Amino acid sequence: MTEQTQEAGAPNTSSSTTCAALTASGQPCRALPLSGQPFCLFHSQQAEAKRIMADARRAGGLARLASLKPTGLVVKLGTPQECKETARQALQLMLDGKLDRPRCDSTVNGCAKLLESFALGELQAQIDVIKADLKVVKDDGNTNAS
Repeated sequence: MTEQTQEAGAPNTSSSTTCAALTASGQPCRALPLSGQPFCLFHSQQAEAKRIMADARRAGGLARLASLKPTGLVVKLGTPQECKETARQALQLMLDGKLDRPRCDSTVNGCAKLLESFALGELQAQIDVIKADLKVVKDDGNTNAS
């Protein structure tokens, strides 16, 4: 924790309705203190306050897990058409409110990179065919010259 607390029982100079803790920059914490206590929930060293904070962190973690429920997105990436369809589905699910924006962005960006890779692979295949044709022409030229 980057914040400091004043001595227990030390008067809070900013206001009697704010926490007695000081931030790392020396400014008074502006949170409301717990009932009958000089410190807010975040700065209190009491066991009950620590339990409340732990419960809140746990609830936040559970809420995050709940947001990771299946979205209905079927990811297929084996061909350019499958990549395009996956990206289309992701965008539609986002518009329907069934897929959050960061996951949609990740899916669409991943599909775009794969499509670039497929295109490069196709170009390489064309280059290989041209090289093979040139080799045949070169070999034919050497045979005719003999």
